[in-house]
This record gives sequence, C-alpha cells and structure tokens, in this order.
Amino acid sequence: MVSSYNYIGLSTGNQKPILEKTGLGDRLLRWHLVAIWASLKNVNVKIPVISGRLTHERIWTPEKIYQHFHIPEAIQFITNSGKKDNDNTDNINNTAGLEFYLYEPRRFVACFNYWKSIPNKFKDGINYDNFKTHINKITFKPKLTRNQINIPQTIKYLILHVRQSDLKCNVLPILKNTLPNIIGLNVYFITDADLKYKKLLMTILRKFKIKVLNGEGTLQENSNEDGVIARDYALMWYSSGIISITKRKYSAFPFCIAVQKKIPVLFLPSSNIRDSHISPNINVFLKKVSL
Repeated sequence: MVSSYNYIGLSTGNQKPILEKTGLGDRLLRWHLVAIWASLKNVNVKIPVISGRLTHERIWTPEKIYQHFHIPEAIQFITNSGKKDNDNTDNINNTAGLEFYLYEPRRFVACFNYWKSIPNKFKDGINYDNFKTHINKITFKPKLTRNQINIPQTIKYLILHVRQSDLKCNVLPILKNTLPNIIGLNVYFITDADLKYKKLLMTILRKFKIKVLNGEGTLQENSNEDGVIARDYALMWYSSGIISITKRKYSAFPFCIAVQKKIPVLFLPSSNIRDSHISPNINVFLKKVSL
C-alpha cells in the first residue's frame, strides 16, 4: 500500500511549517520539489491550496491548477480545510496521514537548492544523483500546446519578460543596452506594464528592429485571468531562453520554468544570485541558448 502524506508547508529557520500565500511562480517551485520527492519515495502527497493575498494569487484553486497544468502523478491538490483560511500561521490540512514539509534556513533556499530544502529525515532511500535527474523528468507541463498558442513547431525563440508591477523599475536603459544583442532573433514579449508604458516599450523594440512574434506583446502573471497567466507560462515553456527585467533582479515565474526545462534565464539588472540556470550576463546567456 502506497503511503499518503500531507504537505504542511515551508519551515523557515526555527518556525513551524506554514502553507505559502505567494504568487504562482514561488508555489510552483515548492510544489515541483514536493512532486520530485514523492515520486522518488513512491508515496502520494496531498497539497492544500491556500488563498493568496492578492487577486492574481487567489485565483489559483485546485480546479484551475488541474485545468492548466499536467500534474505529476505522485501529488494531489486539494482545497485547504484549515479553519483559518486567511491566517497562514494556522493552516495545516486536517486530512489523516503522515506530514511532509520543506525547510528554508534562509530566504530562497527552497528555490535555488532543492536538495538542501528537503529535511534530512525525509531523504532516506533517495540517491542524490537520481534526485537531480528527476528535476527535468517530473514537471508541471502546460496543458496548452504550441499549436494552441500559435507557435509553429519549427520556430525557436526567446522570451523578453519585463516585470514592473510589484516594484517600479526603470527598464529603458537596460533595454537599450540589451536589445542590440538580440537583433535578428525571434522574440515573444511578455509584460505586466500598463497600456501607456507598454506602448513605449513596443516603440523601443521596433526602433531596434526586434522581431516580436506576438504583435503588441501579452499581459503577464499579475493578470487576474488564469487563462492569460497560463498562456504566458506556455509561451515561456516552449522558449529556448528567458530574459527577465525586474528591479528585484529575480522573478520566480520565469525561474520555475528555467529549472524544469533546463533552459537559461538572464535577470536584469544583473542578479547576484548564483544558480546554474541563471546566466551572469547577456554573452553567457546567448552561448547557452539553442537557437
């Protein structure tokens, strides 16, 4: 009989595990790790989905997750049954079974070092080398196909991802320094900028003769429509690499795809985060991209 576990969240430092109220990218990184562990241990894990703080976080119910992603067999998403759905300090699912959680001694470890994020007591019987190979075998592949988002099978392309919603970032100088390096390459443009700023960005792209394959670009993850977010996820999934511009120098949404697909991502301004998927500069990024 296959053992059943309940995912009870992420423990940071000495704090008890809590279910995450974060954006989709952060959650997918943690859920991906849970799915890998469950598959290697040959167990089932139930993952409660808790409401987030913002509208674009609250839209992700179990039904929406199953609608837009191929879910690894070893995990199951369920509606959170904690009594305090708006209090993530007391949101542990009440379903009977064993408990599993992730550990983060400092912020972002669960994102950038999967192996260290699994508490040692859960590692029995797991070979590290086998674990690494499963990172790209067990994935949250989008339900949308290339044909459904009008991407010809023969086209290879980059994603230019400009994020501006949470922290304003003056992307114009960054764009002007970056765009000359991608002239002549196929590019899909994804942004959460407002319409006025988006038109300005498109003017700059046209000035540098960047081939934007999706016309005026598309909205990004902070949209309140799950279908828009799913489309952007699929656009990134089928790409050969992602250039992401954000003042935070990091965005979990493109990074979770880079990890699963083993494609390079470049964060601008340059990120001081070290990970094999993150390119330190545009030259290294372009060498890693398969176009």
